Amino acid sequence: MKKQKRLTFTQPNGNFGVVGMIEENAEQKIYACVVKLRDYENTEFSPEELMELRKILDKNNYTLSNLIKEIKQI
Repeated sequence: MKKQKRLTFTQPNGNFGVVGMIEENAEQKIYACVVKLRDYENTEFSPEELMELRKILDKNNYTLSNLIKEIKQI
């Protein structure tokens, strides 16, 4: 699965922000974040549901990779 490039960052101390945002591009960066938020909300999944789906996908990808290796060995 292709990993999405993050628009936000979180520092170890808990501070967070928008990647690459400076005064000159603030409006554009904030708009991009709002578009991502809209897209997320359109999925109608909760954060917990998405994390559970991610675990299921990761497990299935692992299983599929192992099956492909076994088939190639046959």
